[in-house]
Amino acid sequence: MDQLLTPYPKTPLRDEMLRDGRVANREDFRWYDGYFSNVRTNNLSPAELGFIRWKTRREVIGAWRPTRGDWKYFKGYTYLWEFGLRHIVRLNEKVLELMFGLEGRYKLQMRHFTNLNDFGLELQAHSRGASYHPIFGTDEDPFGDTRLSLLKKRLAALGQGDESERGRRHSAGKDGAAETR
Repeated sequence: MDQLLTPYPKTPLRDEMLRDGRVANREDFRWYDGYFSNVRTNNLSPAELGFIRWKTRREVIGAWRPTRGDWKYFKGYTYLWEFGLRHIVRLNEKVLELMFGLEGRYKLQMRHFTNLNDFGLELQAHSRGASYHPIFGTDEDPFGDTRLSLLKKRLAALGQGDESERGRRHSAGKDGAAETR
């Protein structure tokens, strides 16, 4: 399993990343699960980091392939997966990518994961504070998006997004304010 670096509260890592200005999401801890990007690097915004992680995981790791032990001890499931489900899942991914493009597929899949992360808990005497959108790395509420509005927003990770974010990172690199780690 893969996991993104997450600046959990009260850790030396968080203190260092806050000092360096790398924590994009300081308050919305719903997304502190290792799956969503809450930090920026010298060269990547949180949105870019999340997209690259998703794309790399999809291309490099891909679908599960059974081992010798799986064939020996889990024959039924392994046959079902290898000769049926794997091909259906692959076809489904291809069709959805044709319908929505790579960016749309990413956003819809991440929307699914954000919805899995919403437990709908409201704590009395506790305000939620600032909101954070884990797909776009902005301060919008991710649960305000409809499927259509999500697909209409451009993703900065693909080079068509917010120019101010890229400009900020570019100027920080020129000033030498952020050094490469």
